[in-house]
Amino acid sequence: MDKVNISKILGGLCVLVLLVLIIPKYNYLENVSGESELLFFGIGILYFLFGVLLELDKLLGVLTSRKLRFNWSILIPTVILTLLVFIPTTNWIKWFGTGSHFPYNPFIYSELRAILTVVCGIIFIRSFERD
Repeated sequence: MDKVNISKILGGLCVLVLLVLIIPKYNYLENVSGESELLFFGIGILYFLFGVLLELDKLLGVLTSRKLRFNWSILIPTVILTLLVFIPTTNWIKWFGTGSHFPYNPFIYSELRAILTVVCGIIFIRSFERD
């Protein structure tokens, strides 16, 4: 195994251990107080970093290259989706309700939001191009 694979495994395990330790506390705080935006953003950032770690070999290749370019047709929708994912669930429910006005809102479900955040991390790294 080379250094990239070992660092991917160790980084992924660290992120997963942090998520396993944080998520029960997040669920408890959400049930007790309903106000846990700081922890919500922290978990979102960990999910995003997990997506970045999945593409670590491409990230290292881009960082070591001399010139860096962006694929703007991928980067702009990824940034917009990332911003939408980081809006708290309480705001989505205040704005659109739980389904009466808006037929389906994937941003109010924490599982879909976690998947979308990991995908945003992956696509963010894939939007970089080497020359």
